[in-house]
Amino acid sequence: MGHPIAGELFAQRFLVEERIATGGMGAIFRAIDQQTGRPVALKLLLAHDSASGVQRFMREAHILGELHHPHIVRYVAHGVVAAADPPYLAMEWLEGENLAERIHRGPLGLRDTAAVARGVGAALAEAHERGVIHRDLKPSNLFLPGRDPARIVVLDFGIARRMLRMGAVTRTGVVIGTPQYMSPEQARGEREIGPPTDIFSLGCVLYECLAGTPAFFGEHAVAILIKVLLDNPRSIRTWRPDVPEVFASLIDRMLRKESRARFPNGLALCEALRHLELPAEDSAPIMTPTMRMSPLLTPQEQRAQLPHDQVAHEARHHPELSTEESPQTVTLAASVMPQLTIQEQRIVSLAIAVPRSDEHERTTALVGDSGTPPTLSQSLEHELLQLGAIVEVLADGTVMVTMPPSASASDQAFLAVRCGLILAEHLPDVEVAVTTGRGRLQGQQPIGEAIDRAFELLKDSPRARAPEAPCNVWLDTLTEDLLAGRLQIEHEDGRAHAGRAQDPAMGEDVRRLLGQPTPCVGREQELATLESTLSTCIADSVARAAGVVAPPGMGKSRLRHEFLRRAAQRHPELLVLLGRGEIMNAGAPYGMLGQALRRLCGLAGGEPDAVRTERLRERLGLHLAEASAAQVVAFLGELCGVRFPDEGSSAMHAARSDPRMMHEHVKLAFLAWLRAECQAGPVLLVLEDLHWGDALTVQLLEQALRELAELPLFVLTLARPEAQPQFPAFWASSNLQVLPLQALTRRACEQLAQEVLQYALGHVPDAEAVARVVAQSAGHPFYLEELIRAVVEGSCDTLPETVLAMLMARLSQLDAYARRVLHAASVFGETFTRGGLAALLRNEQRTVDVDATLAMLVRTEFIEPQREGWGTAQERFKFRHALVRDAAYSLLTEDNRVVSHRLACAHLEQAGGADPAVLAEHAYQGNALELAARFSIEAGQRALSSFDLDA
Repeated sequence: MGHPIAGELFAQRFLVEERIATGGMGAIFRAIDQQTGRPVALKLLLAHDSASGVQRFMREAHILGELHHPHIVRYVAHGVVAAADPPYLAMEWLEGENLAERIHRGPLGLRDTAAVARGVGAALAEAHERGVIHRDLKPSNLFLPGRDPARIVVLDFGIARRMLRMGAVTRTGVVIGTPQYMSPEQARGEREIGPPTDIFSLGCVLYECLAGTPAFFGEHAVAILIKVLLDNPRSIRTWRPDVPEVFASLIDRMLRKESRARFPNGLALCEALRHLELPAEDSAPIMTPTMRMSPLLTPQEQRAQLPHDQVAHEARHHPELSTEESPQTVTLAASVMPQLTIQEQRIVSLAIAVPRSDEHERTTALVGDSGTPPTLSQSLEHELLQLGAIVEVLADGTVMVTMPPSASASDQAFLAVRCGLILAEHLPDVEVAVTTGRGRLQGQQPIGEAIDRAFELLKDSPRARAPEAPCNVWLDTLTEDLLAGRLQIEHEDGRAHAGRAQDPAMGEDVRRLLGQPTPCVGREQELATLESTLSTCIADSVARAAGVVAPPGMGKSRLRHEFLRRAAQRHPELLVLLGRGEIMNAGAPYGMLGQALRRLCGLAGGEPDAVRTERLRERLGLHLAEASAAQVVAFLGELCGVRFPDEGSSAMHAARSDPRMMHEHVKLAFLAWLRAECQAGPVLLVLEDLHWGDALTVQLLEQALRELAELPLFVLTLARPEAQPQFPAFWASSNLQVLPLQALTRRACEQLAQEVLQYALGHVPDAEAVARVVAQSAGHPFYLEELIRAVVEGSCDTLPETVLAMLMARLSQLDAYARRVLHAASVFGETFTRGGLAALLRNEQRTVDVDATLAMLVRTEFIEPQREGWGTAQERFKFRHALVRDAAYSLLTEDNRVVSHRLACAHLEQAGGADPAVLAEHAYQGNALELAARFSIEAGQRALSSFDLDA
């Protein structure tokens, strides 16, 4: 039997009138039931060659036949006309529109949204009571007969399941459902799916009814799933301030990540809805075409795009769009203000491995039988966890690895890239992206713009690759910039991908800016000290040591490079040994010394064992006495990771079975070799990034400086401040001269800015531009370079992402309360008062700690006190650096930013004396448009009275 046509009697019962719709799996016809005379929707499965497709179709028919409820589409009949014909399902015919079509015209009012909740909740209560889970609730599956939300009907039980029979009907790696409305347990591919799944999906629907935009949005299905799994949507009250707190809390509960934290079933939801009280009057807000087309914009950003007269019209005729207390008195009373939440943003680096197709090959690295979610092999998961990563595996086999916030954005990005390389090595037929960005803190995982950046990178990846071709690990621009000098990065089709880690000891590794080596400015005193100490060491034949200490980005590597360049010119006889601690091998015994010796011997890695042992014998034995050379070199091989045969060496044979004996022999061998080298000529041993070193290396350095005190040995270490408490005895040694790097002077910053800008621009730079970047950088070399780059690239009005990332990482190391104090302070600008902080943090339980926190932030040089209002609520503070204020402000979530500006406006207005232009800006940033207009007019009138026409 072919497809039915108009006028045909189908199944001896249904008179076909017309085909209404055709999809990938079937078609829907309008027909008249000859038994009742009523119209029906006749659904036929056309693609019926799939056994699972037929199974789903028939399951829907059976489930509908058992469910009888006014908010569930009514079953009429189902069956198969003949063995070769497609199965059919007849349901009641409904006139109206689906909820997706209704939302497209704009958000719903509170009462209509509550009607949707009650109707669908009642339908779910019936289904759950009978052991049925819908699993695909979404606006297009909810129908409004007569366009009336109170009559809403649930459609499409095609992928519904019974709770007592959870046998899988889909293969692993295929996600069933619609990503925007799937629950976290569906995103993970969990087998045990219960009623809370439907509760989550309905929560997503209600959120979209009120906001006009999905709770979880993205251009790629997997990106949406990750957000469902790990991200929290903005508070619904950010979009709709008119939503009562009790309704917002109910939706929040429905959207909890843990299924146990939601309503357990439809009946429990109905009970909660029964007690829901709404305002007497209700009207849906205007949803303009601009707002509909820009679902990622905040309400503030959306309204900023509207013509002025349209904004004015909305403020007059739709007061629910504003956040004022009442249309009669345009004010922001702090007593009715929403409070700040503890949510904040962090800087996050993540690696995502996405299968190239649904049929991607499974290996021992990614396993999962039919009906069970895929998981990582123990070996792969162990490698990732060893790096401190947090790992999630999605139902389709996508693997996401997140690095927790770190004190260094560069370290965080490097570890994420390392995880990406591990994934690429272990998993077949995947594409890997590593990105860095801001995200809300959800548990331990901040998720946000980094996900979108990852899928932006992956969307243009080729879908086919030869089996032998390597998997590229793609990097976004911020990650690439943070890894400058630490990783070999190649470019292909305008995108960057990662290679192996650079050997920092090989070649010139001075940082380049705009293609040119950055000059070493402002470090004349430190260079003079190092040069003088080295000259004394060589001339007087005495051992000396110096330790350069500074946070990331302060120029340690640049200072080291310039010092080595000058040392090579003035002391050509100098033997330079250079090693660097690596974050991947932090704490590995003698790791830095082994690296220095391997480099000296020309070992890059991967050479045959015979070549490695021969090169060690040739170079390390060069100045050793012939009688002891063989044994000393063999034990130095242990330090270098090169195993010499122990035949004929009883000492080596015994040491390999006794770790304590091996340690003693390695130590004696290194001291013997270093003594011989110093006797042959002066030696400079440079160990960079000592904070990633190990205790045995540091102890050996201390012993070498003591035992070789009368030989020309100069040990130079460079480290971050955390190395000092890590190795306290070493840094307290009288043999070590500590050189902390301070901020560059203004003159040095100006010199660097003028030189680089003149080279890049081809003319003398604008004095104002130079002054601006110098002031912003506050003497921090890395920040200065990035700000100079921004000037050349024409983006000087925007803070470079690299600078933001480093500052955000630094802020993340403060305790949560200190961060919240800085976030609140940043809303007022570069200066703020204690009273202003109290107004924004009024819901904090630990308000008694405000003074202690401010004192701590002063000690740690984040802020500094001013003279005004000492000891009162008007006591004023100032951010020491404008960049720190910008970073603290950037870490506010959009919800908290809007609320903070509203609270700041209310406080300043109540305190009196505030500039109305300042109040207008706070009101505007707080989405209080009518109030912003009032203050703007007041500011204009004040300017006019002073004849300040520019203002």
